[in-house]
Amino acid sequence: MSFIRLSGAAVQRYISISVVAISLTSLPVFASNAPLPLSLAKAMANTLASNPQLHQFEPKNDALVGRRESSALGPQINADIELENFAGSGNFSSTHNAELTLALSSVIELGSKRGARTMLADTKLQALEYRRQAATLDILGSLTRDFIQALAIQEYMRVGRHSGKIRQSSSNCMFLI
Repeated sequence: MSFIRLSGAAVQRYISISVVAISLTSLPVFASNAPLPLSLAKAMANTLASNPQLHQFEPKNDALVGRRESSALGPQINADIELENFAGSGNFSSTHNAELTLALSSVIELGSKRGARTMLADTKLQALEYRRQAATLDILGSLTRDFIQALAIQEYMRVGRHSGKIRQSSSNCMFLI
């Protein structure tokens, strides 16, 4: 007799596949009005709608879109107002000698820094989209593999039940002879 040594991840995978297979095969037994069997397309749709690993990309995308919009803006304009010789004493006690100074300032961007910032933000958005697509494909690939294994287990169980019926009927035939 030989034993197969499995890692923790492999044991967990076999247990989860067995649970799925048993639940799929025993569903009609426990429910009088059993739902239709789960199709791969429905399983994929459910996974895409509810998988938390895929939902993490939405807030990241929103943040990057906001950064892209900010990077497309030009430099801010600063306004400074200064009032001198106002409400002083002596000759400067009235507002006749008051001086008002308005200063406007802004950073002057040379070259195409705004375009470069926007391009960098677009690149980050595209990289996030590629990571989202890769995660989606990984999750759907894993789901498909597990779904096929669950179907194979179901089929093995069906064949086992059928072979049990054949054995039973052949043993009944043997008693008739």
